[in-house]
Amino acid sequence: MDLNEVEIIFFDTETNGLKAENSVLSISAIKTLVNYNKKTVKILDKYERFYYPIEDYNPNAISVNKLDRENIRIKRGNRIYPKHFIDDQLSFFYFCGNIQHFVAHNIEFDRKFLKKKLPKQFCTMKSNTDIIKLPSQHKGALYKWPKLEETTQFYKISSNNNKFHDSMYDVEMTIEVFKSMLDNEKGRELIKEFLFDRDYSYKIF
Repeated sequence: MDLNEVEIIFFDTETNGLKAENSVLSISAIKTLVNYNKKTVKILDKYERFYYPIEDYNPNAISVNKLDRENIRIKRGNRIYPKHFIDDQLSFFYFCGNIQHFVAHNIEFDRKFLKKKLPKQFCTMKSNTDIIKLPSQHKGALYKWPKLEETTQFYKISSNNNKFHDSMYDVEMTIEVFKSMLDNEKGRELIKEFLFDRDYSYKIF
């Protein structure tokens, strides 16, 4: 393998609420091969599954991700796997294999639903805060954390606002953001550290 190439898992979850104890309704991931020098991201494989919640449906969450019982039934189709994510989480890690690099937009949110610690982690939300520089309305914070939609707008990535909060679409857009960061001087330096620094640890920007 080219020394400039690194396998990366990009992933996203849609959930039945914001707390770690809430159920995962969908998880999507794309396994990629990133070439830092060539600034390319090659898709190797995809993973996507949908689950019913253990607890009652949260109307606030469902209004965002649209994953009510009927939509989950349709998206599961004829595939046979456990109804609840808590009983199927190992299949996600089996898909990931020995890959050490994980990327998500707001990875702190997504990782809290996983029972296994992720090795190297990169957040396209927080790493772009000082690049995009959207004014914050919170006291003591200069810039706000950019939503995925705002990040794609900044990098002039073609997107469909009606598709955000679909876990696979969000993964695809996160990959596009990551590719755009490879062309951004500051973003490229952050990614270089994430990919090649042996002592890299997740940073809160």
